[in-house]
Parts: sequence; C-alpha cells; structure tokens
Amino acid sequence: MSSETRPGASLYADAVQAVIRLRAATGQVAGLDQVAACLGVPREDLVELFPDDRRLLHATAENAMMLLHDMCVRTVATVDPADPVGQFEALSDAYVDWACAHPQEFFILSTMPDHEFRTNETLMRYEIGIQQAMLRILGLAQARGLLAPGDDLRVMLSVAHTFAFGVINKMLMGDLARWSSAGDRREAAHAAMNAFVRKVLVPDRAAG
Repeated sequence: MSSETRPGASLYADAVQAVIRLRAATGQVAGLDQVAACLGVPREDLVELFPDDRRLLHATAENAMMLLHDMCVRTVATVDPADPVGQFEALSDAYVDWACAHPQEFFILSTMPDHEFRTNETLMRYEIGIQQAMLRILGLAQARGLLAPGDDLRVMLSVAHTFAFGVINKMLMGDLARWSSAGDRREAAHAAMNAFVRKVLVPDRAAG
C-alpha cells in the first residue's frame, strides 16, 4: 500500500521527511522518539504507522528507492531504445541527479546493512528493476558488438554499480571536483560517469 492511500498518509510522509531532515542536521538516522519530537506529535501516533525504529528506517529507504527507480525509468525512456550507450549514459545521469537532489537518502541506503536490505521485498523489487534495466542495456550493447561476446554481464553490472557508488560518494563528500576539470560537483560526476560508459561500451574493446 502506498503512502498516498494508507490511513495516516500525511503523517507517514511527514515522518519520512523528518528522518531526512534530522539526518542532514545530525548525521544520524533518527528513531521514533526523535521524529515524534521533531513533528510535535505523540510517539503513539507514529507507532500506529511504524511499530519500531527499524520499520521507520525501512519506510525511509523504500521511499528513497522509489524515487531513484522512478527517475531512472523516466530518464531512460527519453533515449532511443536502440542506443545502448545513450541509454546507459542516461541511467548514470539519473543516478547522479537523484543523489544530488536526495543526498541523505543516498547515505541512508548506502549504510543499510545487506541483510536488512535483502529481507525487504519492496527494496529488492526496486533494485532488481534497476538491475534488469542495466542488464537489458548491456545485453543490447553486447549484441551490437560494443562488449566482447565472452563478457559476463553480471560482472559488468557489479563493476558499473561499484564505480557509480564511488563517484556519487565522492561527489557528495565534496572533493570530486578537486580531481576534475569540471566546474562543479554535479558536472564532475556526470563527466566521470559518462567517461566510464564510453570506455566500457566501445567497439575497439570487443575487437581487442
């Protein structure tokens, strides 16, 4: 059930946003007590929606993944489906833009323990959707000769994800631009991500 249709939807959304604000202010992920104080509502009202701190964290992470998934889908849809390089660049641009707009969400997701993420069906559904989009694009690139026939697409997927995570993390930490000729951190991240795509998805690689 989405936050727009569940009872207490407004409080649900307000609580998630309070977690984000408090994370920006303190560097810590807030629990029910802190969020109740921030919103000026009784803790019991929040407990009706979030039984414990863990469920509040998961709700915040689910909202973050929904935003990322939506941005990825909408951005890739604007690119020619027969152009794997353009589609992969669009996907990387979407990740950068999402992280710029939602830095606290990025940090919450990136510090979430693997076992917590894996046991949440909603988080896994969004992540698998993004993975499938990436694998589809990589498969198209391989069919077009932009990747060698023997390249393992799952390995390429994990390498791309690891590179993207590092770029986003350095961008948000503020020091990526120092190592780049780009003018600001977002531009530097876009340049790094697109350079990676162009270095990976090039015809010369398959022939080498």
